Amino acid sequence: MHESVFAFAMVQTLVSLAATVLVVLIIAKAIERGGQRRHEAFLKVLEAGVYDRALLKKKTRGHASLGWGIVFVAVGAGLFIGFAVLGILSEAAIGAVIPLFMGIGLIVFHSVVRRAAGEEKENGEPIRLPGKPPVATP
Repeated sequence: MHESVFAFAMVQTLVSLAATVLVVLIIAKAIERGGQRRHEAFLKVLEAGVYDRALLKKKTRGHASLGWGIVFVAVGAGLFIGFAVLGILSEAAIGAVIPLFMGIGLIVFHSVVRRAAGEEKENGEPIRLPGKPPVATP
């Protein structure tokens, strides 16, 4: 009986790790696509004679890391409670602790980035290149 519980805990841990890696890869791919789109828009505006640094920056409110952090903390806490109720917490704790600490790390990352972003300021004015007619930025 003890071996089957251990095998179940191992499978559950592996599934948790695989799902976590899959989510991270999906997020990374979405971020990469967004960067490509911003770069293409920047090049189009640059061809029209406007250097607008703001086009290279993300147009988000910056709450994604906080949201994902809360989700991972909730999943980790749910797994932790579920394993405790099933009585297999000692064998499967790693499957609950990994998403829990990932979530805590994302929440800490969010607070550090928000604090650092408050210190950074720019005028936000696009630069007109000489010899090109002025064009409205998209």
